[in-house]
Amino acid sequence: GRSEELRSSGRLESAASRETVFLLNNLVLAAFTFTVLLGTLFPLVAEAIRGVRVTVGEPFFNRMTLPLAVMLLFLVGVGPVLPWGRAGGRHLKRFAVPGVIGLLALVAYLAVGARDVLAVLGFAFAGFALAANLGEFVIGAMARRRAHGENPLTATWRLVMANPRRYGGYTAHIGILLLSVGIIASSTFTTDREFTLSKGETAEVGDYTLRFEDIWGSDEPRRFVINAQVAVMKGGEQIAVMNPRLNYYQMSDSPISTPAVRTRLDEDLYLTLMAFEQDGSTVTLRALVEPMVAWIWIGGLLMGVGAGIALLYRSRRADDSRPRTPRPAPSRPARQREGVPA
Repeated sequence: GRSEELRSSGRLESAASRETVFLLNNLVLAAFTFTVLLGTLFPLVAEAIRGVRVTVGEPFFNRMTLPLAVMLLFLVGVGPVLPWGRAGGRHLKRFAVPGVIGLLALVAYLAVGARDVLAVLGFAFAGFALAANLGEFVIGAMARRRAHGENPLTATWRLVMANPRRYGGYTAHIGILLLSVGIIASSTFTTDREFTLSKGETAEVGDYTLRFEDIWGSDEPRRFVINAQVAVMKGGEQIAVMNPRLNYYQMSDSPISTPAVRTRLDEDLYLTLMAFEQDGSTVTLRALVEPMVAWIWIGGLLMGVGAGIALLYRSRRADDSRPRTPRPAPSRPARQREGVPA
């Protein structure tokens, strides 16, 4: 008879509300977790019950999790714009700028040759969500400027410090979005080539020209190392010299490669020495060009910064809840000197 007391008094007033986005966000994350758990445990359960070895590889996880990831990017953009309770017309107008930016991101991604539907949608939603989350900083800072006459940097800083939990969350969102853009771009536009070169011979990989120049061996502690020297040219000019290596250890029958990596904000170039002739006349190299990998690391760093900002809220609450030591009442002569009636 007391089951009614367990019913929550909260309810969703409108589908266009931040509560709805939080609910959908939690459902997507729960589905994401269940999918990964299923793909991890199913082979073990199948082998234990039926004695059949089952392999769940990359195709399963891509097919099941990528749609959820794209939906999550969309929700990360919608959530900050919608209010608690019920959204009005003025709230829906705030989708205009993020929507235009998301559309431009979609067109730009199609223009550079992307054709995978989920990758295109993910890039468009990431642009939309990035504009929406940055817009929260811009709107708040502009309001402070009008109210207090502060410069943009001061207004933004005081805005964040006034509500660190909220703007720390937005910062973490931006980190997630930059990380997502890096993953989408690097997985969609990866260039992977393997070739054999003689000394002085060149090969084209993306915008780069690679020229094999030399190869030599050297003794190092507990290993013997084969070093290859490869000149990297772009636009007719040499921009780098890379040295991929093969490491031979006494306790190992096969060599272990150490790729040479050239990292830039726009793309990374990886060179791996696969094989070589004993006389050093030719080498077999694998070249991998992946765009925007650095943005994955930048996004991860921003996520950490956002979490740190949000933690300021908890430390501030702890300071506010700390009991204050009452000031002792002034002595009688002191009260008379201050003009306080005895």
